[in-house]
Amino acid sequence: MLYVAIPNRDGALKGGMFAKGQLILDKSPATAVVPAGAVREEAGQSYVFTIEDGKLARRPVTLGMREEGLVEIRSGLERGVPVVRARIGDLKPGAPAILKTSAVANKPVGSG
Repeated sequence: MLYVAIPNRDGALKGGMFAKGQLILDKSPATAVVPAGAVREEAGQSYVFTIEDGKLARRPVTLGMREEGLVEIRSGLERGVPVVRARIGDLKPGAPAILKTSAVANKPVGSG
């Protein structure tokens, strides 16, 4: 149970009314966020596969908060680095990889 004091100068809020909210207990600086499906684990170590210089790279990462299918990466990955989300066979670091963008993703907003 949580009690909150809210300014009510105009009297719009009445005693006994209910509200819905969110309480964030841990706020960190802006970090990378990836889909939960991109995070893999082996022997207790979390990692992601990235695409760097046309090759796959395996990067160990430290995880943070999880919310709605996304995972915060606290260390080991900079924002903007492409990660492999799909579970494709047996990926190996150093294997050639090509990042293809979707025509839909590159379509200007408002175009039919």
